Amino acid sequence: MAGRGGRRPGAGRPTGSGKYGEPTKAVRIPQSMVPHLPRIITEWQDWKAEETAWLNALRPDNLAFFKRFGDRRTTVNLFDDPAAAGWTATSQDAPPSESVDLVQHLSHHPESSFLITVRGDSMIDAGINDGDLLLVDPQEEESHGRIVLAAYDGLVTVKRLLLGPKDTIVLKAENPDHPDREVKEGTPFKILGTVVSAIHRF
Repeated sequence: MAGRGGRRPGAGRPTGSGKYGEPTKAVRIPQSMVPHLPRIITEWQDWKAEETAWLNALRPDNLAFFKRFGDRRTTVNLFDDPAAAGWTATSQDAPPSESVDLVQHLSHHPESSFLITVRGDSMIDAGINDGDLLLVDPQEEESHGRIVLAAYDGLVTVKRLLLGPKDTIVLKAENPDHPDREVKEGTPFKILGTVVSAIHRF
C-alpha cells in the first residue's frame, strides 16, 4: 500500500516556470505594502532588463564599443632621455632602458580594464575630445571629482562624478554647451568604471 502524506516526487509546477521565471520565497511584509508590491516588482524587473542590456553592450566581443585586454598585452620601449619642449642633446643609437606595458603602467587593475572611444564634445574642457580613447578601470574607486563611465537612463556616458549633500549625485559635463545631469531617484543608474587615462591622437 502506497504511503500517504507529504509532497509526491515530480508533483507541482517545475522550478522557475512561474510568473517570474525563477524560484519564489514566502516572506512577511507589512500589510499596507501589499497593494504596492506588483508595481515595485514590475519596476525592479524593468530596471534589471535595462541593466542586462547595458552589460550585454559591454561584452568583450563588442569591439566597436571597447577592447578588453586579457592575456594579450602590448609593450613599447621606454627611453631614459627626456623629450624637451626646446632642444636637447641625445643619441639616436641609445638603447631603450626597458619595455613598458602601457595598460599595466596606467591602470591598477589591468586585467579588468578596457578601452572606449569617445563620441561627442561634452568633456573637452577636461582634455577629452571626440575620437579619443579612454582607459576605463571598473575596479578603481569612483570618488567625488573623478571622471567615470556611467549608464544612466538608458544611455552610456562619460562625465565627472559629483557627490553632494543628502546623497545627491550629479554627472557634470566639462563643456558649457552641455547640461549637467542630476541622477534622479528611481532612474536606472550604474557606474561602469573610472576613467584612468585618455589617449589623444594628433
